[in-house]
Amino acid sequence: MTEPKIRDYFLELIPAKELVKVDKSKSEKKMAYWKEVEMIQEGEFIITPKHLLAICDDVLNGNLKLHHMTTLSLIAIGSDYFVWDMEDNGGHKVGEVLDEWCNPTINYPITLPNVVQWKNYLLNREREMKL
Repeated sequence: MTEPKIRDYFLELIPAKELVKVDKSKSEKKMAYWKEVEMIQEGEFIITPKHLLAICDDVLNGNLKLHHMTTLSLIAIGSDYFVWDMEDNGGHKVGEVLDEWCNPTINYPITLPNVVQWKNYLLNREREMKL
């Protein structure tokens, strides 16, 4: 999973299966994190609840696996390219949900019932997370 692929997925230019497609030539070699992730060096991309809702939908529809949520959140949180507006209610939710996906042992386990609850939260509905 790379920053350009995540951006293209968020822009609906590639499907979920392309987002998680593994480059066999790279996967067999030990590479530095910043080379393997393929970072975007300029500009920024604002992640909104809509983008995380797409991830939830793809997980619930079987297009992404649960562990992809953690991988994606780790890349987004560690990125200088991906941002969200913590002053905005939607941006605050993005930051909170990405943090929860990034730390499932501290927060909530990444399970299908919890994906439904994250989706509810992003849609401004009540949520009841399962521990």
